[in-house]
Amino acid sequence: MKSLIVLLILTQSAWAGLPPTTSKISGDANPVTTFNFNLPAFTGTHSGPSLTIPTTTNATFNGLNLGGLSINQPVVSDGSKNLASGSVSSPLTFAAGAFGCQTASGSQAGCLASADWTTFNNKGSGSVTSTSVVTANGFAGTVATATTTPAITIKTTVNGILLGNSTSVSAAVAGTDYQAPITLTTTGSSGAATFIGNTLNIPQYSGGGAFTVTWITKTANYTVLSSDSGIICGTATSAPFTLTMPAASTVSGHLYFITNNSSYAVTLTPNGSDSIFNGGPSTSQTLSTGASVILVSDGSTNYNAF
Repeated sequence: MKSLIVLLILTQSAWAGLPPTTSKISGDANPVTTFNFNLPAFTGTHSGPSLTIPTTTNATFNGLNLGGLSINQPVVSDGSKNLASGSVSSPLTFAAGAFGCQTASGSQAGCLASADWTTFNNKGSGSVTSTSVVTANGFAGTVATATTTPAITIKTTVNGILLGNSTSVSAAVAGTDYQAPITLTTTGSSGAATFIGNTLNIPQYSGGGAFTVTWITKTANYTVLSSDSGIICGTATSAPFTLTMPAASTVSGHLYFITNNSSYAVTLTPNGSDSIFNGGPSTSQTLSTGASVILVSDGSTNYNAF
């Protein structure tokens, strides 16, 4: 069904008349759709913006009698009746023959008010007025040309060896996170070399003070003895293997020289709840192919490595 909006702009009470006319709606794709209107001359009652057509006037539109109709705004017609009221879906409104649109808000869909459009249109423009670096998690920084083309330099606030935990960095603690500097002494002329605290003492042995290491070769799992001093991990025949250390409390200050000449990584396993290089109780360490290490018992529960 076609709808037609007829707007009568009347500035006086007299209408000169229009002969009966039949026309097609301009641009209508259906050529049989027509509308018929008859507006003879009449003199109506004019009050403000309203004009009332006399009831005796034979004025019609598509068969609709316009007599007695008061016109003060567009008249909406579907060809059979005058739509003075109706219903539409939000955000549209329809009242007294006039369509409208509610103003959009945070909770209401609708049309954008001119002031809101101006505010919206101004969004997205602007520029960064200043750039800075916050000092946190062991990092700090400086910014050159902070208000134009910032050049940011990041640095750490920590002095010394860094310790990271995937979130921040802090200063590593000697003796806990890494081996503290070692003091070498040569007190005595006999007995085993000792490593207590951070002091490595190698006695001045007779015969030039040479320290003799007796090397043995292992190619499979082996439990290290307190009398061992040098262990060469030879080529294993089938798979990696493990060296299990004696209890640190039973070999205080004893040095073990271990080198891995095999094609596999060698696992160094502590005794019981001991640790190796403060790796944590019962935590093994791995000696990769071609690597060497010196393990020294602290006489308690840990083997230091250097």
